[in-house]
Amino acid sequence: MKSAIEDIINGNRGKIDQMKLSEEYKAALHAASEAEEVFMQKLQDNAEALELYRQLSDAVDLTREMEVEDIYKEAFRFAFLIAVDVFYGT
Repeated sequence: MKSAIEDIINGNRGKIDQMKLSEEYKAALHAASEAEEVFMQKLQDNAEALELYRQLSDAVDLTREMEVEDIYKEAFRFAFLIAVDVFYGT
């Protein structure tokens, strides 16, 4: 019997390229990419605005990564506590 922990350790789960993404997410990502492409074209003539946008984009990306990591950790803690409750009957 394979365990979830073994799947993570062996690289069988937990990778973005292995996740099934919803069609809604894919559509939203596509729309965001297209809008960013148009926006970047408009910024090409304004170097200062382009640099500010890149700084903003980097900062937002970093906060999103941190947020996802914090949510994942909390979800894992919560799932572990549920497992303890089930196992020990508390």
